[in-house]
Amino acid sequence: PAPLFVANGVEVASSPTLFGDKNLRVSVMQDGRFLTMKGWGFAERAGELPRGRRVDIVFEVNHDPYAQARGWGTWSTTLKDVREAGSAALAYSARNV
Repeated sequence: PAPLFVANGVEVASSPTLFGDKNLRVSVMQDGRFLTMKGWGFAERAGELPRGRRVDIVFEVNHDPYAQARGWGTWSTTLKDVREAGSAALAYSARNV
């Protein structure tokens, strides 16, 4: 499985964009740096990601041949879990991989 990363207190930089039936794309920022990530199966959780909210996220970095073929870069980030910053523990665990 791909390594998982945690970023606490990131700001949702843009409202999520839905694509496909169940997916979203959202940008977050921290310390002036932006990161756009895909959220496979996260469309129903888009309400948890309003622009300006501070959240804690779990994500992974993946080689992305689809994006590479379109000139967008060779890697992408995938959102695995999200919670409001500082709230209860993230539900994501290694058994969900």
